Amino acid sequence: MNQEFMTIETSDQLAASFVPAVLRREFAKKPKRKAGTPIDENFAALLWIDICAFSPLCNRIIKDSELGVETLSRILQEHYELLLNIIAEHNGEPVIFAGDGIMASWPCTADTLQYAIKSAAACAHSVLNKRSITDDLGNLLSFHVVVAGGPCEFIELGGINNKWTFTIAGDALSDISLTSKNRAPDQVLISNATLKFLDANLASLGVAHDSSILLDAPDFTPVPAGFIEMLEPEALNTLLGYVPKPIGLPVNRERLKWIAELRPVTIVFIQI
Repeated sequence: MNQEFMTIETSDQLAASFVPAVLRREFAKKPKRKAGTPIDENFAALLWIDICAFSPLCNRIIKDSELGVETLSRILQEHYELLLNIIAEHNGEPVIFAGDGIMASWPCTADTLQYAIKSAAACAHSVLNKRSITDDLGNLLSFHVVVAGGPCEFIELGGINNKWTFTIAGDALSDISLTSKNRAPDQVLISNATLKFLDANLASLGVAHDSSILLDAPDFTPVPAGFIEMLEPEALNTLLGYVPKPIGLPVNRERLKWIAELRPVTIVFIQI
């Protein structure tokens, strides 16, 4: 999340920080923009990170009826805080959160795709080099890390009752999905199509699914972010339609401190 944006404390602006930065930029540039309008940036480097064997870890922790939720919340809070800080240092943007996993993106054009891929790969290595979060038994968390890049469409879906959701599609997502079928804990997996954009001198090891393990980190020099979103009231009101329903409105920082809880749920998963 954009730290400059997060320093503003109004409820609506805090809520809008839950919307991906690529959308906030679009509405900052075009306050009257209609939701669902195609987004200009149609390439991206993607980075997926999740915790290895998280489900068994979670099942073990929540058996503790007194401290389980608090312990799990602490682990995830520290996990995400570490990842988000490193992603921000490399000019990446969180796009999707899924349990213990996060998808970060570097939206770009075809001309800047190589730099975006280099940034994502450098970020991936930095995440592994800075691993420091431990589980309830004091063991260091292990990560599954995947990089891919290429054509990537940022798509808005919905409109019913003014509620919208956001997803991504394209070659970059297909590559990261295929590459993720490999298992290489605490190594950087990268699709071979993406690897071609990096320096040929970087060491790599071929694996299944047209993928490789990237053994060396590319050189990375961060470029200062050139745009900080300033949202007008009209744009801000539209963005609230993208805030996930479980978060609830209004939002304030004090409420967010206490939002972790166990809830009985029924889950329906539908995939095209």
